[in-house]
Amino acid sequence: MPFTKVWGNSAAVLSTAVNWLPVNVRNSAYAWTASGSGTNEYYLRTAGGANPGFAAAPDSVYANGSAVTSGTPGSLAAARWGYGDNDALGYSTIYIRLSDGADPDSKTNGWVSFYQTPRAAEHIRFPNSSFDATSGLDYSAIASGDVIFDGYAGNIGTATNYAYFDPDKFEFLALGGQAFIDIGAAAIPVQITGTGQAASGERGLYLRGSAITVANIAGGSVGIAALDGETSTITTARVLGDSTQVLIGSGCGLTTLHVYGGEVRVRSSGITTIIQYGGTIYLEGAASATTFTQYGGIAYWNSTGTIGTHNHYGGTWDETKNGAARTMTTQNLYLPGGTLLLNKEAVTRTNLPSMQQTLAITTSEA
Repeated sequence: MPFTKVWGNSAAVLSTAVNWLPVNVRNSAYAWTASGSGTNEYYLRTAGGANPGFAAAPDSVYANGSAVTSGTPGSLAAARWGYGDNDALGYSTIYIRLSDGADPDSKTNGWVSFYQTPRAAEHIRFPNSSFDATSGLDYSAIASGDVIFDGYAGNIGTATNYAYFDPDKFEFLALGGQAFIDIGAAAIPVQITGTGQAASGERGLYLRGSAITVANIAGGSVGIAALDGETSTITTARVLGDSTQVLIGSGCGLTTLHVYGGEVRVRSSGITTIIQYGGTIYLEGAASATTFTQYGGIAYWNSTGTIGTHNHYGGTWDETKNGAARTMTTQNLYLPGGTLLLNKEAVTRTNLPSMQQTLAITTSEA
């Protein structure tokens, strides 16, 4: 049973154990069992009698709110704790001898707790707090469980000092602050539902990852590989929500982009598929797409990149805001259609726009 480590201290150093909230091990999820050796020693198991899930010894153990001195299981003095396997359990766990020799299970909820930084397979949670994390940020060597920002309002990392995680699951909801996060090569979906409000021209969340499978962005101000020299890879990105703002940087390799709402600035080249149902898309820099299918919203083609095929079912397609030379191979115009603002001087069309007489039927893939 993996532990959940919860951030909760104003000291700002993520790698210091006491800056994380203590983990309560005197509650209904755990049971203390009398050891077969030592005097009045008890070891920790789950309530079902299983391995509690320690990846390593705690940094410190507390009883009734006071630090307990460490010792050796089997020879613990009163008010001492130890770590190991002194009962042929097949795993290591906490042993403790309370000052009165009592069974910890006879004490009130929260009587025994420990401090420890996140370890392999454990979950990491940033709760609804405003405690900043500005150093000791590299957890890339730890294969974490869930990494969840649950209404977090603090700052984490900086543009030159990202926080690194290797999670099995990543969810981000912030109510304030600014975050710089790199999830490395974790091949997982990410869910972003809100970010802090950054200063003008900046983003509330800067995210990097080299193997993101799906990025669902339903709120906030997000930059993916948005800063100079950054790289990321995403298979599918979905942008939802009228107030969502997303910047997909030139260093982001993206296969498929779905836009349902919000504002999306795309600088990535080589996108295979863009499908727009609503919102506003700005193609900037060298942004390019093999196929751009538009059912609604507004798309501004301001980039120098090539559009292979533009399928236009509705919405507004605007080429007039940039005079740079660029190429579109094929443009298919479907009924009922929308608005086309073409730039004949700057855009070279290999094939002239073709009117398709079949009414398109769209399906949502959100």
